[in-house]
Amino acid sequence: MRKASRREFRLTEEGLLPTIRSRLGGSQSFNSNAIISDYMTMPLHRGLRHLALRVTNLPRSRGFYEQLLGMKAVWEPDPDNVYFSSGTDNLALHQIPQAELSSYQPPCGQLLDHFGVILDSSEAVDEMFRHVERRAAQFGAAIVKPPKRHRDGSYSFYFADPDGNVIQALYEPTISKLKWEVMSDR
Repeated sequence: MRKASRREFRLTEEGLLPTIRSRLGGSQSFNSNAIISDYMTMPLHRGLRHLALRVTNLPRSRGFYEQLLGMKAVWEPDPDNVYFSSGTDNLALHQIPQAELSSYQPPCGQLLDHFGVILDSSEAVDEMFRHVERRAAQFGAAIVKPPKRHRDGSYSFYFADPDGNVIQALYEPTISKLKWEVMSDR
């Protein structure tokens, strides 16, 4: 095994990177052996793992993310901000200041289409759907689209948080099973 000069990673399933699907047409699998033996240099970032949302009612939104998504509060710098994690990510909720709240008018429709959480299986999607369906109204949240099998074999449903941010609960056959192994930390 070659010695790494920077942080490197490889797929635990030798030789293949996930299939990349494009709305512009086609899909393509890449053989990592053709790139740099069976290793890739990791990007400077560690993935999209932080999201910050402005909310109209912090206690209500906090309850939603803690009780429906199982997020754990990891930092509360003040009464208007709370940071959560599920272990590999960071979600910040920021209360819209009272002075701005009365004039806060979100655009007709949201600019952010949706964000998502990855689940391990189609059965896990169904289980989460039942959980969210039972408790969503308690937080002013709602199911947006019921579970559906997609053309690429993925399976998901969509629900909205108390401020209308849409969340996709997704099982995607390639991503859901993907395991990354850190080869070095330089």
